[in-house]
Formats: sequence, structure tokens, C-alpha cells
Amino acid sequence: MDRAKTDLLALFRPPGRTAPLEAESPTYRAFTVAGFGSRATRVQMRPRSGLAFARLHSSLIDIVWDVEDDSEFLLEFPGRLVRIRGKNLSPLIEAMVFGTCESIAEVRPTDRVAAGATVVERIELMTPKAASAPAS
Repeated sequence: MDRAKTDLLALFRPPGRTAPLEAESPTYRAFTVAGFGSRATRVQMRPRSGLAFARLHSSLIDIVWDVEDDSEFLLEFPGRLVRIRGKNLSPLIEAMVFGTCESIAEVRPTDRVAAGATVVERIELMTPKAASAPAS
């Protein structure tokens, strides 16, 4: 589809002016936090595929992670575990510990990722029984 057909505001712009071109892909942000001095009520989790879901911070029972390896952590909610896997997850873990994390998003193949950035490669919703089963 050409740009004129997808740019709905083209009819209202002065002749010769076009909308600014969008970037090829958005700059990826693994997570967002509440404003300074604020706490988030819920944390929204957005996997690449499937449905997004949001959990109340107040229902978070436990956060489990290895301080030496910031590539994975578990969030325990009543009846559910959420496993987050990725790279450089320490800032995200800290935001969850302090209750300021508002959203977590998996990286998409088209996202631009800054060097050294926090990257969430996988958000996995599990039942506690599935989490304790040995990996096959």
C-alpha cells in the first residue's frame, strides 16, 4: 500500500508537505516504571505472541533471582508463576522489588535494541506444578 493511502491526514496538510517518516522500527524498552515517588498498581506483561496480562503488585508473593546471574527471575503470584528470561535484567528486577514496574515487554525481531540494554527474551506464564517439574 502506498503512503498516500495509509496517511489519513494527507488530505489536511498544505500542498507539498508530508508527514515525517517513521523510524524503521521502534527503539525497544523492556520495561516502564511509574513516575518519581510513585508506585505501580499493576504490572502489565506483553509477550510477543499471545495475550497480554496484568497482575496486581499487591498480589505478588515472591520474587526469586540469582544475584550473580541476571538472565532469569521468577515472580510468584497466587496460583501462577511468571518466568522472565533475558539479558541484563537487574534494572527490571529492581523495579519489581520496589513495586515501580508498570510494564514488561518481550523483544520483537524488528525492535532496535541499544547495546547493554535490558532485554526480555521470554515471558512465560506457568502453574507452580509446571515450574517444579524437571526440564525435558
